[in-house]
Amino acid sequence: MKGVCLDNVDYMFNLSPDLTCKKIGKDEAKRKIYCQIEEVSSYCRQACGLCCKDDESYTFDLEEKENADCYWIFKDNDRVEDYCDERLNGEKVKYKCTDTCDNCKVPVPLYPCTCEDDRKFRWAGNDKYTCNWVRNDEDRRQLMCSTNPEVRSSCPLACGECCVDNEKFKFTNDQGSVSSCESISKRQSRIRRWCDRYVEDINTSEMTMIRRECPVACSRCSIPVPVRHCVDDKEFKFLNDSNEELMCEDIEKYKRADKWCCKKVPDISQNGKQVKVRAKCPLACDACFNQPSDPTAAPSPTPKTPDFCKDDPDFLLYPQLYKKASCQWLAKKDYRRQDFCHEKKVRSSCPFTCGKCCEDDPSFVFLHDHGAEVGCDYLSKSKKRKDKWCSKQVSYTKYGETIYISDKCPKTCQSCFEPVSKNLYI
Repeated sequence: MKGVCLDNVDYMFNLSPDLTCKKIGKDEAKRKIYCQIEEVSSYCRQACGLCCKDDESYTFDLEEKENADCYWIFKDNDRVEDYCDERLNGEKVKYKCTDTCDNCKVPVPLYPCTCEDDRKFRWAGNDKYTCNWVRNDEDRRQLMCSTNPEVRSSCPLACGECCVDNEKFKFTNDQGSVSSCESISKRQSRIRRWCDRYVEDINTSEMTMIRRECPVACSRCSIPVPVRHCVDDKEFKFLNDSNEELMCEDIEKYKRADKWCCKKVPDISQNGKQVKVRAKCPLACDACFNQPSDPTAAPSPTPKTPDFCKDDPDFLLYPQLYKKASCQWLAKKDYRRQDFCHEKKVRSSCPFTCGKCCEDDPSFVFLHDHGAEVGCDYLSKSKKRKDKWCSKQVSYTKYGETIYISDKCPKTCQSCFEPVSKNLYI
């Protein structure tokens, strides 16, 4: 079963009945933390969003149809509405026909920084207020991890942003041998015997509870805390390698999250106090864990046209000099669009590339996994369909060519070009 696009129905993480693929998949908080563990994601591929496929072996009997399957439901939208939430043949249909019922899970992003609590962290400078202090009271953990980005970035284990065992942790067991998290995880009897005990860490000579050092082995990962208010600090400034001042908006603008977000830097706005960039720029660093979307936010307007918006495939900017200067050539570099789309002949020949309009190609169809032909309209009816298909390359059945779906369904996939400033029009 490992590696197949089906959850292993017999798998239980650390043999815990509360951590089966089914239970992990149904609980978003568990999913976000346990699916970061390689063993879990390899056995629970659908629950962890690594793939999405209907169970071809699943069938059920109805008065109107014997041995009905997921494909039979897929062929009729009314059947999708009627049956996906039903329990048939002992199973909820949407858990067996995940693709047909749009019940695919989104992949869980891995925590990008080092997954360990900062042992030097002290909230408000008080020696008692450590990451363990945050973890030890659930009400306190919920409050501090949900409202304070400094606590989240300093205590990712306590706040449930990630979960790994401390590979350096070693202790002496009752037989006088050296044990580790890995040795505990191999037997349920060891988990029951050791995880709630205090021992001395051989490396640090400090007393610690084993479950804090071995949360994966002990099945004691902290559940993620939803973020309440996630905003970047507009006053925060720091120096890059060239001694240029950067702000949170620069990280997002120049896509430098991988370089800076996990680093500690002197905060110029606070007299050089060392802070983690991720704590000051949670939005720019995509650290708004579990942040709900704003339902009141207005969608960005998209230019419309009554006719299908399509670039002229035969247009060349310099037909005598350069045979590659097509609309597609302009689209590859934004500075080219800005330089040439101010010309009327270019805008009229390349309306999509120049951001003059944005519409899906109504003639575009491709083969779904079930073998049926579907188009942009099929994707537009569900966010999960868009998440699954928009970034894929498929065979364009009309011409037999391979093409990105987002190129043919730009409006549905939200891949429209921004209009070139009218101030530059000629």
